[in-house]
Amino acid sequence: MKVLVVGSGGREHAIAWKIAQSTEVSHLIAAPGSEAWSSKIPFECWDCDLTNVSGLEALALKAKKENVELVVVGPDDPLSLGIVDIFEYRGIPTFGPRKEAALLESSKAFAKEVMESARVPTASYVQFNEVSQAKQWLIEADWRKSWVLKADGLALGKGVRVCESLEEAMESIDSLFEIHGKILIEEKLYGEEISLLGVCDGNTVCFFPPARDYKPVFNEQKGPNTGGMGVFAPITELNNESFFNQMKKEVFLPVLSEMKKRGVPYRGVLYAGLMRDPKTGDYGVLEFNARFGDPETQVLLSLMTDDLIPYLKAAINETLDSYPLQIPTQSGYAVIVMGASPGYPGDSKKGLTVSWDPSVALLGSLDAECFASGISKKEEQWVTSGGRVLGGVGVDESLSEAKIKAESHLKAYGFEEMHYRTDIAKESL
Repeated sequence: MKVLVVGSGGREHAIAWKIAQSTEVSHLIAAPGSEAWSSKIPFECWDCDLTNVSGLEALALKAKKENVELVVVGPDDPLSLGIVDIFEYRGIPTFGPRKEAALLESSKAFAKEVMESARVPTASYVQFNEVSQAKQWLIEADWRKSWVLKADGLALGKGVRVCESLEEAMESIDSLFEIHGKILIEEKLYGEEISLLGVCDGNTVCFFPPARDYKPVFNEQKGPNTGGMGVFAPITELNNESFFNQMKKEVFLPVLSEMKKRGVPYRGVLYAGLMRDPKTGDYGVLEFNARFGDPETQVLLSLMTDDLIPYLKAAINETLDSYPLQIPTQSGYAVIVMGASPGYPGDSKKGLTVSWDPSVALLGSLDAECFASGISKKEEQWVTSGGRVLGGVGVDESLSEAKIKAESHLKAYGFEEMHYRTDIAKESL
């Protein structure tokens, strides 16, 4: 097969790395991909514009002309623009939700409506289109509890503020309204966060192991939210058939059924962000993402032992019911620690020299030590070109050893002034 991976970040690097291992794949293309990737199989990068419909249509035309047989979409923005609809119109099998189904991520209000209709546990909420009305509601709110403010749309993981006081809420609300002109205010849920990703075909689901993502930029969950500073998987106590059956019955199947009822079947990865009380087992869905997570994907695909391609094809063809509930993985743990440029998640330094080696995540190889997120070449030198620059990955039977390996790999291929969290997975050791 000739396969096209859409995107250029660390998540797409991991997807391309895993796909290139498949005996079904003869040629791999990335759009736009990255020159920081290298491959064991025939590989090329295509220039493209993923920010508008005309750019996506041009990419689809090129893919059709070049006889691409499967497309895998990484980022959320092209999904929200309808890239899957565009490629399917050209007759190209594409893994990911169509535009209307991707609203589960691109509109938090829509996701809440679906959860309410499907009776999926989630926090109570109110939504506002006017900043003055939202401010008045906050003034009158019960501040004996905390409230979560969310921009109603895509915001690179930075559209959420957890507010413990009215002062904090008032400081955040204007900037959140500027993102999409609408916000949701939710009651804060308490417990431990879980990232649960499932491959869906519109009717059923196959689960990756439960993972834990670390969003705030600093240790001890301090500082502003980011796209993710690290992940570990699996969460041992939840990596069992009982938990997967519960999530299938109470979250995933009800949502898939509701989406189908609305005429927008959901095919692709559905990522449920959960908050769960470890003592009682009570939980609520914080949000849905309509794609592979970043950096969860780098960890989950490092653990996966099966070929990824058959799962992608089965999701597209609605034949996942013949696949196992739990996607097979190797024993042990995987950890990723992200290295970020100074200033991230705000304005971050670019052009810092990186000790990158493309061979450490050779597409098609069975092991990867680092995935490139924001690295480019300038005058034969690798330099930083984004906020999150690279992610060191460690896999081991021991969680503590996996963490040590991840940090070691990150430092080996990192850069001066690199910032990273040192407490990823610490509470589980």
